[in-house]
Amino acid sequence: MKIRSGCPRDCYGGCSVILTVENDRIVNIEGDPLNKATQGYICLKGKSYLEKNYGDKRLKFPLKRVGERGEGRFVRISWEEAIEEISKKIDYYQNISPKSIMFYKGSGEIGIFSKCAFGFWNQLKGYTTTYGDLCFSAGLEGVIQTYGKSIHNAPWDLENAKCIVLWGKNSAETNFQEMLFIKKQKITEQRL
Repeated sequence: MKIRSGCPRDCYGGCSVILTVENDRIVNIEGDPLNKATQGYICLKGKSYLEKNYGDKRLKFPLKRVGERGEGRFVRISWEEAIEEISKKIDYYQNISPKSIMFYKGSGEIGIFSKCAFGFWNQLKGYTTTYGDLCFSAGLEGVIQTYGKSIHNAPWDLENAKCIVLWGKNSAETNFQEMLFIKKQKITEQRL
């Protein structure tokens, strides 16, 4: 059975995916050709979800460090032990100060899936967090300070550009969707 879905990384590509499911298990992930921005492609991180979810090296149970930091080793503990130990530490620090625990998340997980974490954090007596994140907020502010506001074209409009300058980024590694349109523009330009 094939199911249309979205990549849970929820980064700027917003990749649409098609999942092949057999016996209640995802057996293949491919890009959805109906997504105009990604044209049926997905990045290596998106493709790696099969290994991440089903791979032999996947962590499947809690581990606890025993021994000196840096020299210790990890031993398997039960879920009950792990939850109790974490709960005790949260209570301990929350009694010192409700804002003694910091919650930080960055971009790359900025969609609806990342909002689920707040269900946990909002049950505490309080916590410290940041406004925005280190990457996206700084870049956005830089664009606003340089150009006055943050606006952009549709990704597929890059095919019509007369000049493309990529400054301070490696789109071939970090935004392959953008490269699809840059390559198309180069092919069009060479034909002129």
